[in-house]
Amino acid sequence: MRIRGAVLLTIAMTLRSGWSFAATLTVTTTGDSGPGTLRAAMETASTNGTPDTITFAAALKGTTIAPASQLPYLTEGSTTIDGDLDDDGAPDITLDGINMGTAYTQGLYVSGASDTIIGGLSIVRFGGNGVYVSSAPNCRIEGCYLGVARNGTTPRPNTYHQVYLQRTNGGRVGAPGKRNVIASPSNSSGSGIRLYDTKGAVVGPNYIGINAAGTAVLGAGDGVTGVWLDGDAPANSQNNVVRDTVFAGMRTGIFMYNTSANHVRSCTFGLAADGSTSLPMGVSDTSLGMSLQEGALNNLIGGSTADCRNTFACGPTGDGIVFSGSGAQGNRVEGNYFGTNAAGTQQRDLAEGVRLASDAGAQTIGGSTASRVNFFAMKPTAFKQIGVEFQGSGGGTVVRNNCFGVLPATGAYVASADTGVYLSQVPIQVLDNTFARLNPGISVNGAGATPSIFRNAFRRCEMGVGIWDGACPRLGNLRNASARDDGGNVFRSTGVYHIANNTPNPIQAEGNDFSSGTRSVIDAKILDRLDDGALGRVDFDPLEGGVHPTGETSGEMLSAAAAIPAGAGAEVVYTLSAPAEVTVTVRNLAGRPIATVLRDRDTAAGLQRNVWSGCADNGLRVPAGAYVIEIAARSADGTQARALTTVRLGGR
Repeated sequence: MRIRGAVLLTIAMTLRSGWSFAATLTVTTTGDSGPGTLRAAMETASTNGTPDTITFAAALKGTTIAPASQLPYLTEGSTTIDGDLDDDGAPDITLDGINMGTAYTQGLYVSGASDTIIGGLSIVRFGGNGVYVSSAPNCRIEGCYLGVARNGTTPRPNTYHQVYLQRTNGGRVGAPGKRNVIASPSNSSGSGIRLYDTKGAVVGPNYIGINAAGTAVLGAGDGVTGVWLDGDAPANSQNNVVRDTVFAGMRTGIFMYNTSANHVRSCTFGLAADGSTSLPMGVSDTSLGMSLQEGALNNLIGGSTADCRNTFACGPTGDGIVFSGSGAQGNRVEGNYFGTNAAGTQQRDLAEGVRLASDAGAQTIGGSTASRVNFFAMKPTAFKQIGVEFQGSGGGTVVRNNCFGVLPATGAYVASADTGVYLSQVPIQVLDNTFARLNPGISVNGAGATPSIFRNAFRRCEMGVGIWDGACPRLGNLRNASARDDGGNVFRSTGVYHIANNTPNPIQAEGNDFSSGTRSVIDAKILDRLDDGALGRVDFDPLEGGVHPTGETSGEMLSAAAAIPAGAGAEVVYTLSAPAEVTVTVRNLAGRPIATVLRDRDTAAGLQRNVWSGCADNGLRVPAGAYVIEIAARSADGTQARALTTVRLGGR
């Protein structure tokens, strides 16, 4: 019997040691040492080997615990600290670092304790971070006021980050019905929430920089950063989501550096929680919604569905999104509102929607389908406003399927930014956008500015496209003889100019719709008047097979074009139905001009024959191969026509 009893006792002890029993540890005093204190409960929770819930006696509701030194680290997983005694999603207990002065201490420190939950606390005035979580996967912080007193209106920021997740994958800051209210930090190197080398975390719902009622900015309204995502390398910080968060009263809402494949959705910048009342991001003229810098790769801002939309209304001198640094590339901005309320029914203040600066790489603004459209409709102010600005960077970016000067909820054209897209010395693509009530819709500047501008609609703009400082945009044809590349831009009710070419460059604009069938009407709204070589040339003939923008039939004036090898070169044959000025150009198969046979020569009606020697304009013979011959004719009444033919020259 004794043996049996000993065996049974051993079995019971083995079973007990193999099981984990959850314990509830109740804090009964605001003291800093001894039984019943928070310090004692945290020491037990980190040493007893069981999941624990630390809660507070009902008599402590509304009280403050002010430790004299750093509280114990939480080192065992599945620990919950719950200070929401009435389950209303708001804190009932304050944890205050006031007694530790400026010493670098954490409000709560979670080290390696996975699945820890911290809820229902107001954590204020610690010299380090409010909550510091290190290498503790799947931790949650919810229903807390971080750097904010329990009244939800008084900022008492912790010195650095209010929440800091370091190498804490799968964490969550905020939850439905349990949002956090977070102040900006009191130190310029801090943030509301920082995620460092963290993957798969979810931030939101939260109020950051705004009071618990969602109605006013906390503090002076010029804090530093709301959410900071970074890592040692982009691969170490990725697949995080920032969602359903309201940002106001800070210099930068979201900052990204060395981070990739994150998603920002359903957030507002510079608006109250009602999505309509303006609360500027900050008092600084450098405040902005988002900053993506070096190493910010392949992040998605917005999305193709309405529930992903972000709204940027950062204030009269604030910007929406800024990309900077050569490693900031491959990011997508789609489906967002810039310069409106969240409903898209009214205009709000915003200086610039999207800006690419300081060597930023290629991005996608908009997308290949209309569901990815961004709307730019900021309220007019004295400050110069631009929808999308390229400051000598962002080469390779695609701006597609966006609406500038259009109110999203109604489609109404509204007076908004000065310029829809401002390009400076970058080759990009601007496709399938709508520009309304702008001056100009697109501004192209600088010798390196060679954008492709196709299939855009310009509605009631004072100027459709303005070209300055040596820029040479492609508005149609691209001088590509082997394919039809009509511009497809539509100009409607333009005020002063459809196109204003202020350069000596030959600007082509074939295959566009200039809203008139009368040559003189079109000429009056093109600044260089087509024919003045000193001012450049905007040509609106189509390619062969294209649709003439004026509705005229150009093919009747020029016909029967052919090129026949003759000696080292070729004989070019064609027929004119009326006298015209003729230019005959030889191009290689890439469309580049290599020889001019005739230039603006007065030519009689009838069958014409011109001889090309087979030499390029530099006097050297061209190599054997195929060449394209382009014949362009312009009659005295302004009718224009063009024909293309090919010739193959043999070896020599």
